[in-house]
Amino acid sequence: MESVEPPKLNPSSTSTPSPGARILIVVLGGNDQVKRAHAAANLHQHKDESTIFLTGTPSECQEMFHTLLADHMIESDIIVDPRARNTRDNAHFTDLQIRKAPWEHVWVVTSDFQLPRAAFLFRRILNKKRGPLHFVGVNTRQSMKTRMRQAWIEGVKWVFDAYQLFVQNPNWSDE
Repeated sequence: MESVEPPKLNPSSTSTPSPGARILIVVLGGNDQVKRAHAAANLHQHKDESTIFLTGTPSECQEMFHTLLADHMIESDIIVDPRARNTRDNAHFTDLQIRKAPWEHVWVVTSDFQLPRAAFLFRRILNKKRGPLHFVGVNTRQSMKTRMRQAWIEGVKWVFDAYQLFVQNPNWSDE
């Protein structure tokens, strides 16, 4: 496996948690989960009282978990949930995790490409009642051909996710 430098964080939110606030750092699985795990470790170092929540497939979670341990993370600061198959599942299982503890802030770490859809789903599923949401997009540095293919796939996923949310809650709105 190639060595990946921890990426510089580029949070999409300017709100800063107060010292001592309980923070959940959610890391979504994906093709670049090693970069995401490094970003989460970097974020964890700068946030007091934070816990990292890994969500994705079993293989994605395992790779992120070992990456975090290699970054000198303490195992007790990591929660692993390997049940998610997609971004919608990531948000759903994060919602279930948040219900277990009074997290004051939630930071979601994903790829820069997936960030808009992840933000859409997390805001809808967590339903604005879980405190401030912050999003960090990890730069994936992909070729134009790969980006074009991913743009098409992301578009299909957007439609599918929005449809699923509407079917589950026909009265759903932005308010």
